[in-house]
Amino acid sequence: MRPQEAPSTTSWETRLAETFALLAKNNFPLFFHLTLVLVFLGLVLLFQMILQHDLYPINKARYFGGDYQPFYIASEAILLGETPYNPGEWGYVSPPPAALANISLAWLSFPMAALIFSWLTFAATVASLFLIYRLFTPQGAGNDALSKAATLLLFMVIVVFSYPFHFLFDRSNQDGILLLLMCAGVLLLWRRTTPTDIAAGCVFAIAASFKLYPLLLIVPLAFMRRWWALGTLVAVLLALILVSFDLWKSWLFDSFLYRIQSFTPRKNSSLASTLFMLGKLLNIGDIKAAAYPLWAAMVAAMAYLDLKKMPQHGQLALAGLLFYLPFMLAIPDKAYHYQLVCVLALLPVVSWLWAENRHRGERKLLLLMTVGLAMTQFQIYMAEKLLHTMPLPEWLGSGCTPRSNDICYSNIIPGIGLIIVMVTCVVYKWRYLYQPPQHADKPLGTQAAAA
Repeated sequence: MRPQEAPSTTSWETRLAETFALLAKNNFPLFFHLTLVLVFLGLVLLFQMILQHDLYPINKARYFGGDYQPFYIASEAILLGETPYNPGEWGYVSPPPAALANISLAWLSFPMAALIFSWLTFAATVASLFLIYRLFTPQGAGNDALSKAATLLLFMVIVVFSYPFHFLFDRSNQDGILLLLMCAGVLLLWRRTTPTDIAAGCVFAIAASFKLYPLLLIVPLAFMRRWWALGTLVAVLLALILVSFDLWKSWLFDSFLYRIQSFTPRKNSSLASTLFMLGKLLNIGDIKAAAYPLWAAMVAAMAYLDLKKMPQHGQLALAGLLFYLPFMLAIPDKAYHYQLVCVLALLPVVSWLWAENRHRGERKLLLLMTVGLAMTQFQIYMAEKLLHTMPLPEWLGSGCTPRSNDICYSNIIPGIGLIIVMVTCVVYKWRYLYQPPQHADKPLGTQAAAA
């Protein structure tokens, strides 16, 4: 008779609960961010029930994949040997490599291609957060298979409750793919070898050839003295331009120059849009012209600090590089809300800094940054529609009427959150980032794990 095996002393439910408790203790900003987003969303839903007003979570386009259709048409045009750009008309507005990369999906029907691309953005966004977390895993947070699975599930939950991601998923734009490319490049920089630096430069160049804002990575790469990565980025980007020079010229003159002349605060989280609506709210006029000087001053402050103190490698150097992410999204004048999924990559960095034996003043600044990150993910569209239907004073509710070109005071919440994140990035880099870690006032993170 075979002896019976001894029953396991710990059930899987208990192990899972212990794993999430450990994650919450060592990654407090992650759970704090998720709590704020859920509370914001819950309040919106409660007001929806009070007013008996059915709401959709985003401003629906005419069909699913509305932003992906220009990519699809541009890829078809390239297959036929035609230009993907139409002078003076709205359509495909990205540089040509994005349309070239999408050619494989252009062989499918548009509904199928849009669906595949949207789910790719979901996988890419979650994978991006997980990659950064693997670089910035707090000590004692667990490295077993169950902890990894629980962390991946946590990031999936964070993403699916993000309004910018809902917007991105519905429109099927490419910012989730860009985020994955940038995070993969950061992961390659961690290796600190010439081949991986060259690979990182290639990945960053591809990202910058899809949309221009990853070019800001040139600044931290120069201060980190990662010359192979920087040189490869420039060389590969120039090669991509020369290989399809006529298409790049068409993009510059037929699309880019036309697009930058337009401005609208609708679904816009740029620094210019936020200042524009703050000026209207405070009755101080149009102050959006201050956006570029303000942005340049903050970037210059960070660059000066990096020039003086930024290490060439290590987690602090990569954290300093990732602090440039919110600045990429604040410029130009038109930056739609779906681009704000990219700032979620700062969440693992903030959690790692929180757990690294930091004192109370430093943690207050990290909590303020987390609040700003949560504000960037606020369910803005449903809030706007509720303000339009609620009996509010004219100064607060009238801005949400259709006659006002969708200028609504709640629309500035993501933009204000982005400003908070940018300011706290500058202040934190100035006060704490490159300083030796100081002991926390209360045991948390690595101290708690050791205890």
